[in-house]
Amino acid sequence: MIYCYYVIYYLSALREVCDKIIFVSDSDLPENEKNKLSFFCDFVQAYHHGQYDWGSYKFGYIIAKQNNLLQNNLKLYLILRRLWLSWTFATFFRNKT
Repeated sequence: MIYCYYVIYYLSALREVCDKIIFVSDSDLPENEKNKLSFFCDFVQAYHHGQYDWGSYKFGYIIAKQNNLLQNNLKLYLILRRLWLSWTFATFFRNKT
């Protein structure tokens, strides 16, 4: 079983416009599912931490800070996976610059 097909699509689209992707989830995922996500993500943290979306943002920020990703990157996007894509990330970011 692949972890939600739309999440894989979402991450592959995001990979087209982002140098680094940190995936944080408040769900326990089996190791084989984490491995599938790591194909698209540089960091995968998926266990029940009980802090929901804001906790996931916090842990993602901590991962970015610990790995010196905030020093060289001018933009940090905190994105919920619940958002359904009706556009491509490339189109969205092109219109924001």
